[in-house]
Amino acid sequence: MIFLKNCKGLNQSGLVKLPKKWRIELGYISGNVVVVFIRKSQIVITHMEDESTTDNVRFITSNGSITIPKEIRVILGENNDALYCLYVDKVRGEFILIPEWLL
Repeated sequence: MIFLKNCKGLNQSGLVKLPKKWRIELGYISGNVVVVFIRKSQIVITHMEDESTTDNVRFITSNGSITIPKEIRVILGENNDALYCLYVDKVRGEFILIPEWLL
């Protein structure tokens, strides 16, 4: 896994910008649908492979941002002071937000 960005808090709307270099390399294009879910207290953003999924799906905006669903932020304890570090898993083709307290 590759560390991408300094750890930051999520804003009130849960907006996260995915770095352009990695969006291009991993095939994340504006308008694509991604799935957002929790794995071991980490927020995972991945390509939608099964179109019948009922998981949290989001569109990538024109500037490469997505919104982390409110229910995921609530499950993780939506703490305005919590910092998340952005990583990329090249093998799985995923972006991962890891709470700083897990590191």
